[in-house]
Amino acid sequence: MRVVSLALVGLVTTLGVSAFAQPKPAAPPQVPKAAAAKPAPKAAAVKPAPKAEPAAPAVTPPAPVAEDAAPASAAPAVEAASAPPAASDATPPCPPGAVCESAVPAPPAPTEAASEDASHSLDVAADGTMTLQIPPPPPGIDARKPRVVVLLPATGDKPERAILLEDTDLENLGTFDEGQFEEQEEPEYPLRRRRLPPLRLESTRWGIAARGVGAYMSRNGVAASTSGVGGIGGSLRYRPILPVALDLGIDVFGGIDANGWARREVPLSASALVYLNPKSRAQFYLVGGVSYTFAAVQSNVALENLAGGTYDEYNYAGLHAGLGFEFRLSTAIGFHLEALGVGRTRVDSDGNGRFTEYYDPQTGLASNTSALGLGRAGVSIWW
Repeated sequence: MRVVSLALVGLVTTLGVSAFAQPKPAAPPQVPKAAAAKPAPKAAAVKPAPKAEPAAPAVTPPAPVAEDAAPASAAPAVEAASAPPAASDATPPCPPGAVCESAVPAPPAPTEAASEDASHSLDVAADGTMTLQIPPPPPGIDARKPRVVVLLPATGDKPERAILLEDTDLENLGTFDEGQFEEQEEPEYPLRRRRLPPLRLESTRWGIAARGVGAYMSRNGVAASTSGVGGIGGSLRYRPILPVALDLGIDVFGGIDANGWARREVPLSASALVYLNPKSRAQFYLVGGVSYTFAAVQSNVALENLAGGTYDEYNYAGLHAGLGFEFRLSTAIGFHLEALGVGRTRVDSDGNGRFTEYYDPQTGLASNTSALGLGRAGVSIWW
């Protein structure tokens, strides 16, 4: 019995010691008020919180106790902080009862110097030759597409540099400031000459010509110092065939002749024009014909060879020949120049030689034959 009693006493003692030695259950985790009031900041912008020392032995409390003790507003923050760290992260797990933040540092913001493409370089030699090293296109860009390289001149503290534009940069190509790019000369376009309208000379038969007239008159090959004769004229022309034209004309001119007399003349002429290149725009032609002229002279002093003392009238018959040029601006309009030589003689009565046109009292020579040169220029209209 004594032995049994001692065994029972030892058993009770052992149970009592075990009951006192059993650890008490850990208190539920408490969440700081600040963490419960605000949601957890983003992991890229918050520094890690200092580690909290556990108040009891590191015994993981049951999950139901932690959920019941934490307020509902702090649930997202606890979940974000309780996420298991990455395998490469050396930071220890967040202890129970503390709100931890991610310790992954945010990538540094790109600076202005780093924004420029450093994968290509622009080398400028001493002679001014520039060599641009262009890297292969980045992934996702077709290597066959053309790539745009913009050369920027040196401005301020920035040297001459190059910018490589990929497909994504082409949309913003117009946002560069004016003056950054070198001025390019405008391409030269060939000038188109304005052609004149084609000629239909075969359809023109009739024409009229208006012209100015100038005459050169001499006496024994010498003209008076005050001589000068000029006027106007016109013609009616008919062109039966393309190389030939007929001309009926009248001119009126006056001035001082080779004798120093005031002279007025009205010649009537009939001419034939033979065109050397009738189908051309610039046409040369020969002129030949006959003329009949009415003339009157007036002297300041009475002379014995003038029928009226200071006045006389002459009638001439003559021949003329020369060369002409006509430029056809169109089928209907042309400009012409003519140079003619005229030889003529008086066909009226000279009073049996008493009133000859030219008389030299020193030598006694008298003549009724004269020559003059005519120059004519004007415009002609054809239909």
